[in-house]
Amino acid sequence: MSTFNFDFILPTITTLSTVAIFASQLSVLNKIKAVDKDVAIEQRVTIPIMPYIATFANCCMWLKYGLLTDNLTIKIVNLFGACTSTIIIYSLFVNFRRKKRFTRLFIPLCFILLLFFLGIKKESTDSIKFIFSLLCCFATVLFFTAPLASLPTVYKYQNASILNKPTAVVTLISSFLWFTFGLSISDPFIFFPNGIGFISAFILLFSIYKFDKSSYSTVYNGLENNTTNTSLDDPQQTN
Repeated sequence: MSTFNFDFILPTITTLSTVAIFASQLSVLNKIKAVDKDVAIEQRVTIPIMPYIATFANCCMWLKYGLLTDNLTIKIVNLFGACTSTIIIYSLFVNFRRKKRFTRLFIPLCFILLLFFLGIKKESTDSIKFIFSLLCCFATVLFFTAPLASLPTVYKYQNASILNKPTAVVTLISSFLWFTFGLSISDPFIFFPNGIGFISAFILLFSIYKFDKSSYSTVYNGLENNTTNTSLDDPQQTN
């Protein structure tokens, strides 16, 4: 029975929890609709985009890893994540008045990802595959920590409405499950990034609990009164 639990139940639950993370990110689409269009355009920090760009990069890299290893589960999960993050990124992008900053970041990223897809093959050397695995692990760390970039704004205006609460909750659960699974099979490529993910999600949930507010007015008014704030020119966001 314990073998069945280890070989089927835990991996299945952890996989489903990862799908839940990507699905929960779609809740930001409701925020986009809820915020007045003019506010969303001017105040890009209100719904930061960096966590979703990090999700896109992370899923694309792990999708390539799944193709290299012929792992159907990895391919399906990360294809789903790449699709959901693309939808979110596009929805946020169309509300940005100054799109040059976004394109200067996103287009080179897509070019690098394309190089990975075309340059790394099953016939590549083991050392190249190992380096790519390390990069995938690093991408996962960025995926988990990208939402932390919004914390200075949260604490400055004491308003956590820019953080994605559903994603933070699911990430806390999912990263704990993957961390446990990684420890059980002694795989540092699993337990290390997910340990960081658990800590990151805990910090986000603590911030949400401390500064939970239902509207964007505090943040928006603060930014309106501080037009020199450089964050207005930087697309950023959570999990």
